[in-house]
Amino acid sequence: MESPPRSMHDYTLWIAQKNLDEMNRSLQRLQDNVTGSSHAKETYERVNGYKVELIKKVEEKKDFFNFYQHAFGEVFAASGFSKRTSENGRLDWALIKVAEGRTGTNILPDRSAWGRTLGRPLLTLGRQLQPPGVQPGQSESISLENQVQSQEAFKYGTMTGPIRGKFHIFKTNVQFKDDQHVGDDPLSSEYLFQMKREVRDEPFAGSIVYDKWGCVLGLLSRGLQPHRAGDFHVYVTPIEHVFRHIKESSDGKIIDVRVALD
Repeated sequence: MESPPRSMHDYTLWIAQKNLDEMNRSLQRLQDNVTGSSHAKETYERVNGYKVELIKKVEEKKDFFNFYQHAFGEVFAASGFSKRTSENGRLDWALIKVAEGRTGTNILPDRSAWGRTLGRPLLTLGRQLQPPGVQPGQSESISLENQVQSQEAFKYGTMTGPIRGKFHIFKTNVQFKDDQHVGDDPLSSEYLFQMKREVRDEPFAGSIVYDKWGCVLGLLSRGLQPHRAGDFHVYVTPIEHVFRHIKESSDGKIIDVRVALD
């Protein structure tokens, strides 16, 4: 298994090249006005600095692939795309023997990872991801299966960074293009997470969603941006459903699944 996948790597380099082309055009225009203009000279130096930084990042990404560091691990079990939960929700999980050197920690994004102060989950910054239902004091963590009102939550993926949003109390029936390969009944019933659209790429499948206490709620399965809408509508599989199906599909070989605590 690759992480990032080769298609994403190629897309990232394509976007970087488009940005470099635009910077070069801007630098050429600025070059014509640098003489006699301190403002143009300052702008030129700033844009050129952005260009040098981007070129460095591109070379780092190329080296990451060229030296085969993108190899994430070996998949030894998976749900398959057609599997459903008892509530007819999507299951799309995989168990991976992670390659040495690619293991990480379950530490949630710190303050610097959030682009703005407003909406930061202050109780989770730089802290350990918690199992579902674990929280300090008397307050209760959200359970997607039992929520009675819309609840704020947060998404984090290594490719897209942290973003906030909210869970709706209703579920929605959805069908995607890939569902044409599923069979006679492709509709699934999903928990809806309305994710704030920010200056980032669209959501990635497999990203975790957690509450204000840092308790994991579920895994993002799919997402879309409705026509003329500013936010993403993202569908999440409760983590309890994922853990339960892993155990049920292992024929008794897996008896416990839990969030790793460092």
